[in-house]
Amino acid sequence: MAATEAAIREELAADAPSVIIVRRPCALLKYVKHNPPLSIDADKCKGCRSCMKIGCPAIRFVDKKASIDPTICVGCGLCEQMCKFSAFKGGANA
Repeated sequence: MAATEAAIREELAADAPSVIIVRRPCALLKYVKHNPPLSIDADKCKGCRSCMKIGCPAIRFVDKKASIDPTICVGCGLCEQMCKFSAFKGGANA
């Protein structure tokens, strides 16, 4: 996530038009095989909402704690990278 953000900032600062090419296909494409959905350790979740910054539709807040809808989570692990409290588990890094 940090490398992607750095690349976007660098290219936005450039005077000339540029393109960023990613190595993985979009998770929304039907032919893409997904990882198992992540889960949340409610004891570790502090309700800081930093995971909400990625705009994932699978993450919701219930009783001031994050929860994941396993029917739409693709297991990409971005929320794991955002969480400073290691509340997310499973997915791509399991």
